[in-house]
Amino acid sequence: MSQLVSTDRPSHWYRHENGTWLPFYEIQSANGHGLRPVTLRDARKVSAVPSVTNVLNVVAKPGLESWKATQYIEAALTLPKRPDEPLDEYARRVVEDAEQRSAKARDFGSRLHKAIEPGAAVDPDLEPFVAPVRAWMAKNILDVHGSELTVGNQQLGYAGRLDLDCNYVETGRAVIDFKTQAVKNDKPAFYREWARQLAAYQRTIPLANPPYFPAIVSVVIDSVTPRAPFVHIWENSEQHWRMFCLCLELWQDEKDYRP
Repeated sequence: MSQLVSTDRPSHWYRHENGTWLPFYEIQSANGHGLRPVTLRDARKVSAVPSVTNVLNVVAKPGLESWKATQYIEAALTLPKRPDEPLDEYARRVVEDAEQRSAKARDFGSRLHKAIEPGAAVDPDLEPFVAPVRAWMAKNILDVHGSELTVGNQQLGYAGRLDLDCNYVETGRAVIDFKTQAVKNDKPAFYREWARQLAAYQRTIPLANPPYFPAIVSVVIDSVTPRAPFVHIWENSEQHWRMFCLCLELWQDEKDYRP
């Protein structure tokens, strides 16, 4: 049986032009028909830098892999096998069904991210989830310095998309990242990878000389039950920054690329 599950992960890249970070996700196909994703080879040609997520993918994510495996198992248990269907054909259908489940979850998260932006239109099916988040923001976010910002570090060679740079009532200046999650037993999971991601964004916003940095905050939105979001203020951002730098060094060594 041929390989059914792809191990390739999508990679986002960024270019620094005239003092601004610009997404570099797709380029024209060689045959001139449509666009294709940017590869490492393409990035080398223009000195594009990897996304923060791209960098952090060098570290295994047991929680994510367990969730993916669960999708495949549930698909196999709930998708009936057709009479006389070859096993490899059935296996392909199971994989397709599982990947559709995963895509649906990602799509919900992307739509919800866009819907909570100030002034964004909200689809009726998302309104029950958006309303408590906006209520929380109205109460806790004092000033917004920017949302959906493309930020980066030209010296070290990375960039990415920051959800929110704001003044948060609990910490003062903060960088905030929103995550959607099927929360179980009122206990969301907060992963250290999130803190490393935020620390990378944090270090693109020095606030004084000598620099100090915003607080880093993760906000989990329950994707099953509409309710107020769960908030985690990460301590010891210096340690999370060091871990991100180690991931960056490992990524550069693995790819043999230091933009």
